[in-house]
Amino acid sequence: MSSPPPPAWQPPPRDFHPTTPPPLPPHAGQSHDQTHDRTNPHGDGHTAGHGHEHGRLALIIALSIAIVSVLGAVVGWRAEVHAGRASRYEQDAVATTISAAELRSEADAEAAKAYSQYAHYVRLGNEANELLPGACSITDRRNIIQIDAGVLCSTQVQFSGYGGTGYVDSQGHFDVEKYAQDVQAGNATQNDVEPETYVLQAEDQRHHEDKMLYLSLFLVLALALLTLGRLGRTRTRQLVLAVPGWICVVAGIIALVMIEV
Repeated sequence: MSSPPPPAWQPPPRDFHPTTPPPLPPHAGQSHDQTHDRTNPHGDGHTAGHGHEHGRLALIIALSIAIVSVLGAVVGWRAEVHAGRASRYEQDAVATTISAAELRSEADAEAAKAYSQYAHYVRLGNEANELLPGACSITDRRNIIQIDAGVLCSTQVQFSGYGGTGYVDSQGHFDVEKYAQDVQAGNATQNDVEPETYVLQAEDQRHHEDKMLYLSLFLVLALALLTLGRLGRTRTRQLVLAVPGWICVVAGIIALVMIEV
């Protein structure tokens, strides 16, 4: 005889414990990043954009630092150029001062020689007139006195050329100082005798050199600001230091152009 079929459903016994785990709460078993993605779907895009802007600003600051370095090299080079020119002008001033002193000595020597010749001219004329008044105007000399006076007159001709010039005053005094100045001025047409010109040029180059040194210190300040700005951890800190640095760079470029032009 066959057994009866089991019932379709039987109630569980009282001591039965289900082995199926209870339902998990929402988002259970998921990582923090996955949960963060669901709660803030645009978070990663915002962080990536902020990092991109931060890196781009750092790149701009780095390029600015390179520009300041190049500008500092140019300023140093121009300072060396002005220093070299100033040194050459100072050497030229010393050389022309020595040359002017030599020309002055030569002019004094020529003036002394001219005065000596004029003194001989006057003395021979006086001696001829003592022998015979108006002896130099006599053409026909027949006696010994006239002949001696004629010799003095012929010798006087060798020292002539000063009596009718502007170097002899109304009293017959020869102006040695004026003659020396004119001789020096005549030699100056072929020789440089103005050291003051070189002195002024040397001073001008020294002023340019000083301006370049001050400008280099200004660029050092700009470089320090940009370097500190590049080390900033936030974009705000970078801008706070970089903006004054950029202003210094622009001002330095303008100053360099104004000094050199």
